[in-house]
Amino acid sequence: MTAFMKARLIAVGWSLTIAFQLPAQDDPRQEVWETPPARRSQEPASWQAWLPASFQKERAAPLVVWFGEPHVEAVTQLTRRGFVVVTTSSTQWQTLLSGLPRHCHSEHGAFHAVVRGDADPVIPVLLEHRSYFQSITCFGDQHPEGQPAMLRLPARRVHTMAEDDAVALVNHLVEVHATRTLPGAAGEVSATLDDFHHAAAIGDADRYFAILPPDAVYLGTDGTERWTGTQFRRYARFYFQKGSAWTYLCLRRVVDVDPDGTLACFDETFDHPAYGECRGSGVMQKRAGAWVVRQYHLTVPVPNDVTKQVVARIRAFQDKAPHTKRIVLVPQIEPAAGHEELTPEGQQQAERLARFLESLPIAAVYASDAPGAQKTIAPLCAGRFTTPVAWRETDVHRAMAKHDGTVLVCDRTDAVATLLRNLRVVSLDRLENDQLVLVTVSADGLDVLTFRY
Repeated sequence: MTAFMKARLIAVGWSLTIAFQLPAQDDPRQEVWETPPARRSQEPASWQAWLPASFQKERAAPLVVWFGEPHVEAVTQLTRRGFVVVTTSSTQWQTLLSGLPRHCHSEHGAFHAVVRGDADPVIPVLLEHRSYFQSITCFGDQHPEGQPAMLRLPARRVHTMAEDDAVALVNHLVEVHATRTLPGAAGEVSATLDDFHHAAAIGDADRYFAILPPDAVYLGTDGTERWTGTQFRRYARFYFQKGSAWTYLCLRRVVDVDPDGTLACFDETFDHPAYGECRGSGVMQKRAGAWVVRQYHLTVPVPNDVTKQVVARIRAFQDKAPHTKRIVLVPQIEPAAGHEELTPEGQQQAERLARFLESLPIAAVYASDAPGAQKTIAPLCAGRFTTPVAWRETDVHRAMAKHDGTVLVCDRTDAVATLLRNLRVVSLDRLENDQLVLVTVSADGLDVLTFRY
């Protein structure tokens, strides 16, 4: 029985006694994986990874996050069926889940969760990280099925298994995973979309934009966001350079391939931590034997019952909300001791800065009268045929209000730190002279990104 037939039968409610079987593999191997924290307030995490014998980290595999005491027989059987199983202590669950999407390429996007034992301490974790899980299985004696909190997971398939039965659990997870497996060309499209999202999660711009070529179109959630593939690469450059651009883990996906096998339409659903339930849809084309995205459209579906209220808020926002403003703060490159000129190394650094910012639209360049500041932005201004404006402001908001686009300010390192404090950015207590800070000010507050160039 094919995976597609199995999925169709399950979808219409048939009861099957024989689970779909992934190819059996040899005994698993174990590794300890470590990851830095996603937020500064977190501790680094390490977890035990149970891996199929043929596991390759760059290839997608079904992934199970195990909460509670592992059932060794069940874990072993899962890895023999091609699953990766990760476990860690309860004190590290938060950090584990924050970092896992950037370290594991999960087949079909979102993970499977297995909860064994007392579910109460796990529920807050599942709710906070709901966007990561396509299914949740409670395995053993205690289950959260009667708790109202679990009703807040409508997009997940929540299952309970009263018996601590390893074989039943393995068959169940293989079945659940098989319902997301698409046959033939649709499966190729689905796997390409998984690669597309994984490349963004790990900050791999080359792989991401190989799937979103220059002639593609990307439509964002804001009505003004329409980019070609080339334009979107320029826009997203800063996000990819920080190591992880964004994380979207697919919960549901539908793919329809044309009879000639060269065009496909798709739509997929995510539950994003910031934007809630999102929908991605678009068109893919097969070129030179590989599928690429021709159009991707990211939207936030609005329930009909709240559409009028949402429309009213959007109109009010458009009528009186301030436009988003961005400022790039660049500490000056220090001149040679006792001189006003940069050292040869400093001059090379200034040229690197100009190349680093070449694709960023900048409405105005400000620099203090310090020689180092003027020399730091000289290659940038020369390449843009612009003249720097003398920086004498202490109010950054007032300076940004003068321009519709991004503003760049270059000043001494201590002066840049003061400007950040004026913006109430207190998380950056120290800046190196090869760093720059991109601050976005919008109705939602501040977004701060730091880069080395």
